[in-house]
Amino acid sequence: MAKRSARFTAAAGLAVGAVLASQLAAAAAASPPSASSTTSGTGGTAATIHLRGSSSVFPTPTTGSSGGAVNLTEDGTLMRFGAISHSPRPAVVSSGGQRRLASATAIYPPSVTPTAVLSTRPGLRTTWAGLDEADNDRVGPGSLEPPDQGLCVGNGKVLEIINDTAQVFSTSGGEVSPAVNIAGLFGYSSDSSPFITDPSCVFDPTTQRFYLTVLTLDLDSDGNLTGTNHLDISVSKTSNPVGGYWFYSIPVTDTGGANGPRHKDCPCIGDYPHIGTDAHGFYVTTNEYPFSDAPGVFGNNFNGAQLYAMSKTALAHGASDVRTVHFGHNVIRPSSGGTIAGFTMLPAQASGAGFATAAQGPLYIHSSTAAEE
Repeated sequence: MAKRSARFTAAAGLAVGAVLASQLAAAAAASPPSASSTTSGTGGTAATIHLRGSSSVFPTPTTGSSGGAVNLTEDGTLMRFGAISHSPRPAVVSSGGQRRLASATAIYPPSVTPTAVLSTRPGLRTTWAGLDEADNDRVGPGSLEPPDQGLCVGNGKVLEIINDTAQVFSTSGGEVSPAVNIAGLFGYSSDSSPFITDPSCVFDPTTQRFYLTVLTLDLDSDGNLTGTNHLDISVSKTSNPVGGYWFYSIPVTDTGGANGPRHKDCPCIGDYPHIGTDAHGFYVTTNEYPFSDAPGVFGNNFNGAQLYAMSKTALAHGASDVRTVHFGHNVIRPSSGGTIAGFTMLPAQASGAGFATAAQGPLYIHSSTAAEE
């Protein structure tokens, strides 16, 4: 859930940058520093995250809060609504583990003639109803929009995560798991969960693991934001997403010490995380904004895009200590000259053992210029 409105109504201008992160992620599993170790250098800031817990089974459904709607506003506060306004949605029924439209005459989803992407590839093969606001009301914390859908596929399973529920399907649309509160996938109780948003996921064919991330904002006993927040990472223990997971957290408040490196005008929010993998590493990017109206690094209440690199193998094995390298305040230098703050950086997805070998192994990233940042 972006703190800033990204205004992607026009075609986004994309600049391609390269960050020498892959070789650092490859070395991350070797000799991680102590819990308090943080070092700065030309390659970024190195630190260690720790295994904070694990689960042995997929979460079970819980009763939703039916507590209305909630929204994270641009000034960094939670706005709560007692009533939920639902846009019209078609009725869905479940039969034999398969979800389908209740009416054969429904026009949603639209009927689309399959179009081949490549001459040797089929086009659209099947469509089914995924998670929606009804699932949020039934098993989640209530209405939270936009859904910020994450979707990843591996070993015949489709894992869908939205704000703030999750479910596993077969590739034909059958229900492999029930819809559950997303909190359980990150080691939290649905009864006392922090504020969770911006889910993403990816399946890595080399490690045969599902990797999930969310932005998590801590709450006080009254349900108000405390100002601390972190990226939560959940990694499946096997190739089956309906099983146990390893849990990790990266602090992104960035006020120093246990809250991450000290950045200008923080406490900050590590907004809108995106993830990617290659042969060596797992990568997460964020947009960093001060919670206050302070100017930040770039003078417009923005500290730039942040990049976190770590070993995907260490995460897949549930290592107790995982070394990370944090690249802060990333910028784009167009060939036309000048400097543009990195924004909504999207790491490339290199399938399986894919790895760019030139220039010591760059990680290629798309950075959007579609917003005011």
